[in-house]
Amino acid sequence: MKTKNLLLFLVIIAISFGACKKDDKGSDLLDENGLTPAINNIVPDEILQEMKTLGMPINTGALPPSLVNTYLASPFILKASNRSGDYAGQSFSDYRVTLSNQNNTNLSISLSYVNGPENGSGIGAFISGDGNTFSVFAKVASTYNGTNADLLMVISGTLVDGGINNFYYANFMLENYGNPGWIANGEGRIIYDSDGFSPIVTSMKSIEENTKGSSAGTK
Repeated sequence: MKTKNLLLFLVIIAISFGACKKDDKGSDLLDENGLTPAINNIVPDEILQEMKTLGMPINTGALPPSLVNTYLASPFILKASNRSGDYAGQSFSDYRVTLSNQNNTNLSISLSYVNGPENGSGIGAFISGDGNTFSVFAKVASTYNGTNADLLMVISGTLVDGGINNFYYANFMLENYGNPGWIANGEGRIIYDSDGFSPIVTSMKSIEENTKGSSAGTK
């Protein structure tokens, strides 16, 4: 009887330890694809799969690093696109993004950005990740040459001292409201910081005027 009780006690301890490990990783907050329900609610699965097919890294998990800061991605170079006429190596205006109001309880975050003549802010933004790796997912209301559009933006990378390594950016059109200056609904691009490091900067304003065009403009 004592042996059975001891075995039962050890089984209970093992189950409890496993449950603690699960909670430590925050996996109880995640759907099967490793992202939160809030992220899956704003990111259509077909667009998520298209991003992955084009080479966009998606970092899953519920323990992201603290990202509150402003970052500069430059030189900003096209990796892949589902648009005819785009080509790998195409360059775009520097991309500056401010991430703020990070809440690691509900994994929400605020996003605003400037990309040449284009700028915008998140209607809803959420974060995933584990350790220093992360992905930010945002539905964004954007303005370009006096017209408006709704975009889906994803930023992935690894937080390091002074900035972000391997900054990757996906930009897909949700609704261009018929404005011809934007890419078409459903079209998107994967762009990255080609020197591998995106430093923290103090301002959203660029010293030099960007003339290369924006990541969501038809260019």
